[in-house]
Amino acid sequence: MKQHLSPIAIASLVLSLGPFGFTSSVFAGELSPVENDNIAETCQACQLEGAIVAEQTAFGLSPEFSGGDRANPENLEAQTQEATPENPPTAQQIEQRTSQLQQRLQVLQSNPLQQIYLGAPGTSSNTPTAYGGSLGSVGVGFSYQERTRYTDKNDGTAGLVFSLGNPQTAVGFDVGVTLLDLSDWGDRGSFNFKLHKALPQDFAVAVGIENALIWGFSDADTSTYAVGSKRFRLKESSQDPFSRLSVSLGFGNGRFRTEDQVQDDEGSIGVFGSVALQILPAASTFVEWTGQDLNLGASIAPFRDFPVVITPTLSDVTGTAGDGTRFTIGVGYGLSLF
Repeated sequence: MKQHLSPIAIASLVLSLGPFGFTSSVFAGELSPVENDNIAETCQACQLEGAIVAEQTAFGLSPEFSGGDRANPENLEAQTQEATPENPPTAQQIEQRTSQLQQRLQVLQSNPLQQIYLGAPGTSSNTPTAYGGSLGSVGVGFSYQERTRYTDKNDGTAGLVFSLGNPQTAVGFDVGVTLLDLSDWGDRGSFNFKLHKALPQDFAVAVGIENALIWGFSDADTSTYAVGSKRFRLKESSQDPFSRLSVSLGFGNGRFRTEDQVQDDEGSIGVFGSVALQILPAASTFVEWTGQDLNLGASIAPFRDFPVVITPTLSDVTGTAGDGTRFTIGVGYGLSLF
């Protein structure tokens, strides 16, 4: 069976991008299992800097002031709680509190601002995950494969996806449009939809339809699916190596069935899934089962301040579908309009 890259290859690539930083909206947690720990830590550092300044200036205390010994932190909290406008803290208490805040600030600043990437690496290439965007999220993507199944012809697709709703407070709804063959620009394409919800404990669930509406023609029929995703925090900070593990598992019809089931036009259900490990803040590796064969890939956000993500993949690795391993690569870019 000849197979072009599916519409979800574009959508999942675009939606795997993290916080794009063009507005005050940060939606990494909605778009990707690589959440915004580093940004949260930076914000905490900013808050602590403000607290330090407030502690130093509230009673005219100079930052160079140094007097008295360091109080026990347990006693320090009790001492500052006893302070009131009528009974203000002593200069020694303020200096001790400032020292404590400075120590906390040093810990938070161990991940400096320049280490934050505006893009986040993806967790799959050709299988859906339960993550999606919120109102104002927009992304574009391009993908290329050296050859399609059972041919020597290369192929490419392009897509646009935008999001409505809010998966954190209600539900999110992603709408994608895909050009299925760049050699016949605009002659063939499809619309794809996904409804998704973020749940507590880093869970997410989604249902979707690929090739819901087709113009021209498509090598794949309409496919419906349901999928759940879970992020495991292996380490406290996402800036640490091997800090996040993302797992997705789902089922669907259409292209998620085995190749034999598709060729025999059986009305059956197939299982798909992916496992991704964030090995660095800007890089992840993943393995995915498409319902037909195994794919191995990596995803990289190569630039700190430019939210583009590159995802090379080896497809059909086991040979249970197709006629040999094929190389594909995708490039995605996204932003938040609000």
